[in-house]
Amino acid sequence: MKNELFWYKYQPKSLKTIILLPRIRELVKDGLQTNMIFYSESAGTGKSTLAKILCQGTDNIEFNASKDTSVNILREQLQKHCKTLNPFAGKDSQKTIFLDEFDGVSTEYEKAMKGFSDTYQHVRFVLTTNIIQDIDPKIISRFTKVDFDPKNKEEIEYLQSMYLKYLKAISAKVKLNITDEEIKKIILLSFPDLRSAVQKIQEVFITKNTDQFKSITSSGHDDIFDFIMNGKNNIEENYSYVINNFQDNPLELMKALGRPLFNRLMSVDNVNLIKQDAILINLQKSYNEKYTETIDPIIHLISYITDIKEVLNKK
Repeated sequence: MKNELFWYKYQPKSLKTIILLPRIRELVKDGLQTNMIFYSESAGTGKSTLAKILCQGTDNIEFNASKDTSVNILREQLQKHCKTLNPFAGKDSQKTIFLDEFDGVSTEYEKAMKGFSDTYQHVRFVLTTNIIQDIDPKIISRFTKVDFDPKNKEEIEYLQSMYLKYLKAISAKVKLNITDEEIKKIILLSFPDLRSAVQKIQEVFITKNTDQFKSITSSGHDDIFDFIMNGKNNIEENYSYVINNFQDNPLELMKALGRPLFNRLMSVDNVNLIKQDAILINLQKSYNEKYTETIDPIIHLISYITDIKEVLNKK
């Protein structure tokens, strides 16, 4: 059953218990003061959980916008919610509307949404998305943007330390025999996706098997990072590395060259590396878009690695 999943069973229910970066906590410590859009490239960072917490105690309504995409939802149900009074709420009670996965709405829905939040000053809207670039900028301009992805070494270390405490607490509650070092490896393999880390804890709880962590060093992608950041950019070496290590699972390398690589770069005290992030983000976007269409993913990855190394080697 759903409520037996650790992610739901031990999900935070208040601002006091949810893990938030300090800059986010400062924005929401007094509730929804403005309309907000929570976004991150990674799933499982707490966007929906925080939205639900902020809507608690208000006259609220919630929709999964990627499923409820009909413009009639906005024009009828949401508008009705905004206009009607709740007889059980005080006259000053705030109304809230939570639209989860907003990037999945239709074009007609987006058009209808423009200006909708301006009409009802007593209503606060909170949207969540993993793909903020797919949302109309005219809608985004009406919201306070809240980025859940860590932005520097300090934020990464803060989240990882909080994740460790949280996962240790879950492990203790279920009497799971797992070490701090093993939990740290789970965090590093999933980061910043806390939901995936919790699911891995549940998997270990079910199987009672921690042998899978023995071959993992400080990060499951250390060997990849070492190869990418070794300063060499030789086509033959790049080819051999991909063929010898990822011929059977090219998608694993493709994923590692995304957010895990950026997390590693942000954790390195090297200004020259961090300055290349904007170029690397555009590079990643280009290669990600073309990956599903490529005839040969291995050649695609060799080209990707070569371009990444070229960027990192520029002074």
